[in-house]
Amino acid sequence: MTLEAVVFDLDGTLCERRRPGSEVLAVAFEAVGVEPFFTLDEYHAKLDAIGDTDSDVHRRVRCFEALATERSREPAVGRAVAEAYETERDYTDVRFCPGAEAALAALGERYPLALVTNGGPDTQRPKIGSLDLESRFEEIVFAGHETAAKPDPEPFEVALDALDIRPEEAIYVGNSLDHDIAGAHAAGMEACWVRGDSDAATADDVPEYVLDSLADYGELP
Repeated sequence: MTLEAVVFDLDGTLCERRRPGSEVLAVAFEAVGVEPFFTLDEYHAKLDAIGDTDSDVHRRVRCFEALATERSREPAVGRAVAEAYETERDYTDVRFCPGAEAALAALGERYPLALVTNGGPDTQRPKIGSLDLESRFEEIVFAGHETAAKPDPEPFEVALDALDIRPEEAIYVGNSLDHDIAGAHAAGMEACWVRGDSDAATADDVPEYVLDSLADYGELP
């Protein structure tokens, strides 16, 4: 392929929380005065099933209410935990993933860059602002807010249209096999999986490139 543009995922690819989500959730349960009745993994799995809403905060409230109901608790308890979680969470408290800052600088000198992130501006813009990422991208797409959520091809197509680039001329870089790699392929793009500690053998949608971290960005075409 002749590469003309690079499109990135945000969470887990370019940036990560300084404070683990499991710790924030534990503090939220403690603030409400109830024993934890779901785990962080169960929260994330249910969140994917909730679908699109007006905001990430509203989506989380619906998610926590549903988790409470499934566990024979009042929805109000889930809502209280969601509110405590939101109070405790600081969306600006993020840092670059290993190699991400250098990769952005180097690739940004060679190609136009875009960002496609699952999440609304209410939660994602504080992260983008904290790491001064806005100026690095020619297009930022808040999938699930402005478009369908990944892995639907729509947010990828919106980014490519803004860059005036054909799918076969771009690569998408992300850490989620289900959302990033599958979505990029659905849009006709090649994909690079930043796998971290995951195992590529479990992938149904096989990425064209696999990096341990963005410190290995030089392996991209």
